[in-house]
Amino acid sequence: MKDNEKHRDLYEQYKRLEEWQARKYTAACPLAVYVYQNGQQDPVAWVEDNQPVCAEGSMISVIVQGDQKIFLFYDNAQYGFRYVGNGAGNLDVTIQEFDQAGALARTVAYIALPLSVGQAYTSKGTKSEEGNDLLYDGVEANGR
Repeated sequence: MKDNEKHRDLYEQYKRLEEWQARKYTAACPLAVYVYQNGQQDPVAWVEDNQPVCAEGSMISVIVQGDQKIFLFYDNAQYGFRYVGNGAGNLDVTIQEFDQAGALARTVAYIALPLSVGQAYTSKGTKSEEGNDLLYDGVEANGR
């Protein structure tokens, strides 16, 4: 019984992940994606070379399916994104926001944004009140 009590908080956190998500971001293109929690310098989740990574304790799931990078958020914290091309193509980003009942409340899509190696886009704010605008950052040597 002691072991069960010891891990109860972790169990409750994972149980919540199965029940509800606040937002879903999907980015499709040959690119790396970095997710930053508001005010932090280091990413809390990212995909480089199609390898997903999440910081320990983050309320984010990362899934890679082909050229699609999918980020699921299970909290209402503010996050910023950095999309950096590692190939040529068109960047498609779809942002879906869900209400507390799990119903789709809002969708924002950016389709066919031109992307080349090292070219970057950023977005700040992941709540509808803050907006989801992608900003073109030009070409950089280091994506992160």
